[in-house]
Amino acid sequence: MTASIEGLMERVWHVEEPEDAPVTFTEEVCCEQIFRDEATRLTSGRFAVPLPFRVQAETFVGSREVAIRRFDAIERKLSADPAIASTDCDCLDSVRNALEYQTYVDDICDGADTISDVLKLQSDLVSVLSKSGLELKKWASNTPAVLQAVPAADRVC
Repeated sequence: MTASIEGLMERVWHVEEPEDAPVTFTEEVCCEQIFRDEATRLTSGRFAVPLPFRVQAETFVGSREVAIRRFDAIERKLSADPAIASTDCDCLDSVRNALEYQTYVDDICDGADTISDVLKLQSDLVSVLSKSGLELKKWASNTPAVLQAVPAADRVC
C-alpha cells in the first residue's frame, strides 16, 4: 500500500510541476535570465535586481527627412515672395524663438524690453498658436498693462 501512495504522490508532483516557459516569450525569458544572473541579496534581506530596458524601435522612420523637406519648401516659397517674407518673418521669428527656446513642458516664459514689444509677442503667439487649435491660458505678468490684454478668465493672478 505504501508503494501505491508513493506512486500516486509522484504522479501528483509530476502533474503539478510547471512546464518550462517557451523560448518564444523573449521578454519574459530575458527578464528571468537577468534575475537569475544578476540578482543579489542585500544585507537587509531584500533582493536587488537591475531593471530590464526595452530597446525602442523608431516609430516614424523617415518622418524627420520629410518634415525637413517640407520646411525647406515652405521657406523657399516665403523667400520667393518678398511681400510675404517682409510681413511675416519678424512675427514668425519671435514666435519660433519663444516656442523653441523659452518653453518648458507646456509653459512659455518669455518677455521683451518694452511693453509694446511684449504685447506684440503676446498677440503673435496667440495668433500663430490659435491657427493650430491651441489656446494659451494662465497668463502671468508683473506688468498690469500686459495682463489687461488678456481675458480675466485666462489670467493666473
